[in-house]
Amino acid sequence: MNFKAAPIVAVVAACCAAAACSTSYQPRANGQVGLIIRHGAAIYVKDGQEVPIGPFGGALEPLLASVPSAARMAHRSHNQLAAGVPLYVGGVAALVLRVFLLRHWEGTAALGAGATSTVAGLSLIGAGFTNAVDAVNTYNDAVVSSSRVAP
Repeated sequence: MNFKAAPIVAVVAACCAAAACSTSYQPRANGQVGLIIRHGAAIYVKDGQEVPIGPFGGALEPLLASVPSAARMAHRSHNQLAAGVPLYVGGVAALVLRVFLLRHWEGTAALGAGATSTVAGLSLIGAGFTNAVDAVNTYNDAVVSSSRVAP
């Protein structure tokens, strides 16, 4: 394959793969928050309202505002993702810089900083994702328990 055509082939393949990734199920409007995949993108759904998630967790906090404990977890999740994603990307960039551009001892600091930033970023991303899941589950539990009628 021609090296000039390789990036174009990769982009076309990625677009085809993303277009093929979708869910067909649409959660019913019951006050709970659901999750769907459309064109490869994750989306929160609540009572027909769709909110894209994106790299920083999307606007989950407003969806969960009626349950304060869930909204706090969503806020924490957003903050962790907003710090973790740039740390991870910056760390990987520093590692790539060190490996491909700085072949001498001057790159040792870039190697250490890159590795540290990458690990810290991944840790925050994991924590952010976990808090988002906890926030949605806490909210959905509260909605289900408040909709039950006492005997």
